[in-house]
Amino acid sequence: MIYDKVVVVASLLAAIGCGGSSWPPQGGGEPVPFIQIQSAIADGTTNAGQGPFAVTFTGVRRMLDAATMTDLVARLGITTWPEGTVVPVSVAVDMSATGATTPNTATVQVSVTDALSGRWYALGFGPHAGGLTTQQTFDSDVWGVRLRPDSHPAVRLVEFCGADPTVGMKLIVTFSEPVTVDSPADAFSVQQNGAALSCRLDDVGSAEVHEFCDTLTAAPATVSLAAGTVRGPDAAFLAAQAWPVDIAQLPLVESACHGYRVPLTP
Repeated sequence: MIYDKVVVVASLLAAIGCGGSSWPPQGGGEPVPFIQIQSAIADGTTNAGQGPFAVTFTGVRRMLDAATMTDLVARLGITTWPEGTVVPVSVAVDMSATGATTPNTATVQVSVTDALSGRWYALGFGPHAGGLTTQQTFDSDVWGVRLRPDSHPAVRLVEFCGADPTVGMKLIVTFSEPVTVDSPADAFSVQQNGAALSCRLDDVGSAEVHEFCDTLTAAPATVSLAAGTVRGPDAAFLAAQAWPVDIAQLPLVESACHGYRVPLTP
């Protein structure tokens, strides 16, 4: 797909510390050089605004020279999701963020030409390619993240954490944007083996609720959101929902935490 771009010239890249030399040949057993691509927002973020949207490239044993940056910038684009209609964008290096904390990094800002409407979009990182990697994927391993510019709060991730699930597990529920939880202790319930579990509230953040369930084990369970307990910025409450999962079959999403990513609906 072709996108409108702001091409970063070599002199600008030199100014941010990206030299023009290529990485020398590797010796035996050395790690393969690669570049990590990372969006500043998580997949499924709502109330993301109109941008610009930051994307960071981090080179590991690989230089971000002028030619490499030109290729990386050309990979970025925004489309409607799920239709895939191209949205015109421009891409520019963020001088204030590039190399600020890690020497071989470059942060770019992806800006839209026309205002985005209240719907889902995909910020894409381009197709799979050797020497590039990302941990942000959607739709069966498409590289990138999905976002909505408007407020549209929803539960995005339900995590079950515990190195030893025989002594209980922590439940973490993450929302797509900051919400107000009016009744934190009553918002979520967990059922297992046909019985409601006793869970204590550990913490409530702007976009997360943490509980600990003493008898929860790595087995089939159902997590439910009660009506009238969580509301978005427009004061509208999220509808009651339930997510039946088999904890033992869920993928690892962080250390000692297996999670269910709630599917997005267009």
